[in-house]
Amino acid sequence: MGISSSTGVYTWEELIKALLAGADTVQMCTAVYKKGAEAISEALKGLRYWMMDHGYQNVSELRGRLSYAEVPDPSLFRAHPIYEVFRCTRPEGLTERCACPIFIR
Repeated sequence: MGISSSTGVYTWEELIKALLAGADTVQMCTAVYKKGAEAISEALKGLRYWMMDHGYQNVSELRGRLSYAEVPDPSLFRAHPIYEVFRCTRPEGLTERCACPIFIR
């Protein structure tokens, strides 16, 4: 069973967060609606540079790195609720703390 992340994914930073959390796919529908196909190009470019800066050769190397299965002590996540870890930036420029939903498909 795969995981598809949606809602609140507008930038390459949010794309990376979703992948690190374990998403197999990331939906950027609103970003494409508001910015056109350029939103995808910018996200992929940002992802590519971030991966180079952090020594990743491909997406499968980083996918799920922040999942419970990969963390030696998952109880550490309890000290930092998900809404503290993820910050969602809305297209209007407002930044808010939120729980960036991840849906199972």
